[in-house]
Amino acid sequence: MVNPAIKTPSDLKGKNIGVQSMGGGIWMYTMLALDHWGLDPERDKIKFRVIGDQPVIVQALATGTIHGAF
Repeated sequence: MVNPAIKTPSDLKGKNIGVQSMGGGIWMYTMLALDHWGLDPERDKIKFRVIGDQPVIVQALATGTIHGAF
């Protein structure tokens, strides 16, 4: 899920991505997806925010706290 303003993976540069936990399954999947798209969180200034379970992640997307969650 991503904010409607995100049209391509490169649009995630400089944005916040929500995860349930650092090192968890969703975080690992997100890291693999970013790598597949040629993005590096450090180089591209993509920040991870630990948000919690899916209802909270959806709320964070709706309010603009994060720009994507995988």
